[in-house]
Amino acid sequence: MDIEYLKRFVVIGNFLNFRKASEVLFVSQPALSHSIAALEKEIGAPVFIRNTKNVDFTPAGKILFDAAQHILEAYDNALTDISKVANSDEHVLRIGYVGSALDNSLTPLFRAFRAAEPDIAVNLTRHHGNEIRKTLTDQLINFAVTYEEYIANLNGVHFETIENERFTLMISSTDPLARKDSISKEELAKVPLLVCEKESAPYYYEIVMNIFNSAGIVPNVVQEVRLISDIYRLVDMGTGAAIISYSENKQMYNNFDLTFLPIDIEDQSILEHRRTIAWYGELSCSGRKFINTVKSFYNIDK
Repeated sequence: MDIEYLKRFVVIGNFLNFRKASEVLFVSQPALSHSIAALEKEIGAPVFIRNTKNVDFTPAGKILFDAAQHILEAYDNALTDISKVANSDEHVLRIGYVGSALDNSLTPLFRAFRAAEPDIAVNLTRHHGNEIRKTLTDQLINFAVTYEEYIANLNGVHFETIENERFTLMISSTDPLARKDSISKEELAKVPLLVCEKESAPYYYEIVMNIFNSAGIVPNVVQEVRLISDIYRLVDMGTGAAIISYSENKQMYNNFDLTFLPIDIEDQSILEHRRTIAWYGELSCSGRKFINTVKSFYNIDK
């Protein structure tokens, strides 16, 4: 049902006079008559009794008039609520992240954005690696702090690389291996390894397995855990070692006594890991402001 026809019907019903309704609506009387005829055709019944002097409701018209007032009130309220949501969304950025991609090293970035755009709020939510792709493309978040391979080959997704990391072997600083400069593939095969379970971190799991496959060795996995954050604690306790994406700028390691050893394998490219900020589709005004802050903060060419 055309909402405009319904609005015209209610105005006519309030006056029961086509001439007055025409003046209020700034619509010609023939146009009003056309609207009412279309409305009557749609509901299958006449709504007005008209003669040369008077206009009145038919029984069907009276029923429709009472209902139409509630419909139009609900419609106007919905438009108001939608406007509030739209305006609110423009001043809120929803940013999702995978656990290993967000840490205190990004705090200065968010502080810089807050200083530059104090009227735009930032809401952060954590997601598993297998969730972040769908959450981003379903536009439940505006940005994802993640890794390039997590969002690779997704149509409509754009990203900026904010840091180049590298996979290394993370061990307790009390482990005898901690005195070495690097770890060979023969030594790596013997290390009791902790990994995130495939179901919760499929991309991380695949990368770790590919590192071993590339080196031609079989990992000695002693435990699978659900969260990467748990791996730091377990390695610190001496339970085992883990292959982790490492950056000197990250501060999540500071609470633990850990050592990070370069992995000495032939294919070093497989150890490269790029942390990114990704978005889907066209950027909103707030989104463009955020990306401009990212590019300025990380000295990325605009």
